[in-house]
Amino acid sequence: MTKLTVHNDEINASTEEFKILEELLQTELPQEYKEFLKSHNGCTLCPSVPTVKADTNMMVWSIERILSVQDLILQTKTNFPYSDKEYIKEYDGNKYPIDIDKLLAFAIAERGTYYIYLGEEEKGQIYSTCYSDGDGLVKFFTKSFTEFINTLGFYDYGDEEYEDECNPNKLEKSTKIFDYFLFDTPENYSLGFERFKEVLKQYGNPNISKGEGYKNVVETYIHNHNFLEYIISQGGQTEGLLNYANNFETIHLLITKYKLDINKSFKGRYPLHNYTNAMSMHDHKVSYELISKLLKSDIKLDLTVLDNEGTDIKTKLKKIDKGYKEYIEYDKKNGYHKATEWIESKEINDIIKEGNTKENWFKKLFGK
Repeated sequence: MTKLTVHNDEINASTEEFKILEELLQTELPQEYKEFLKSHNGCTLCPSVPTVKADTNMMVWSIERILSVQDLILQTKTNFPYSDKEYIKEYDGNKYPIDIDKLLAFAIAERGTYYIYLGEEEKGQIYSTCYSDGDGLVKFFTKSFTEFINTLGFYDYGDEEYEDECNPNKLEKSTKIFDYFLFDTPENYSLGFERFKEVLKQYGNPNISKGEGYKNVVETYIHNHNFLEYIISQGGQTEGLLNYANNFETIHLLITKYKLDINKSFKGRYPLHNYTNAMSMHDHKVSYELISKLLKSDIKLDLTVLDNEGTDIKTKLKKIDKGYKEYIEYDKKNGYHKATEWIESKEINDIIKEGNTKENWFKKLFGK
């Protein structure tokens, strides 16, 4: 057995919260699992790959996060993206003699989900699902949660590559707040939103990130306006947020409500550089339609700004216009054209017309 490093996500659940969960489940949790949750109320583990034998010849995926009591309570109230129960019922409903509704998702895998069975006939049995390059519902040959956890190891790529990652000094604060799907409750939006608030409160700092080069919490939730406004109300910083926006509604919110300047650079880069930096055909469509909306709005744009290579916005718009038209032709050729919405922007056409000088279109658009 490799020594297990556990990094807790949340403060310990109360006795009352355990009681609420078991009342919702209409059964008691398996004792070993319950004792684990009392010490580790949601966590990440290292190592994290189950090595106990399973009923599959396919790869068994690592555990990315064990869910907390509060996550489990939420799971009983609404459907979650990480739960594969509908797939299980459709494809594997008769694979094992169990009641599918008594499977409780207790962990998120690198691919798929891990479950603990709550039925009386084999309470505590561990299962997993993976419907992407996997065997669907899979049973592990152990009925002990403790045994399952104690057999966690590494992938067979050579343990030396991973053992240093289990050094507790390398583990930062929990990254749970960045797992946005844990708060995605489309059937009852407020449930996920309130859960998000609970988790964020435990950090004490709404501006944390996973590390250098990663988005912080504010940037992660920039396009979920309710979450974004709440994070900002708790001290989330707004500087540079326009560089991470990619739709008109978010840009308009940041400019009108939070008074951000779309013509101000952040770390040497202007927002307009990002909005006109198209690579794929889809990028060209998104950029073309976004710039068109911005030009039609009352937002003043400085189109004279140059990127790091000295390219102005007019030149970049010509490229976007060309890519957008090529995408239209591609759609027509492949029969998708009628199913896709396309526009023609008079404002963009006016800017890229050969006879329209930089001074004229800048004065016309920036001066309105």
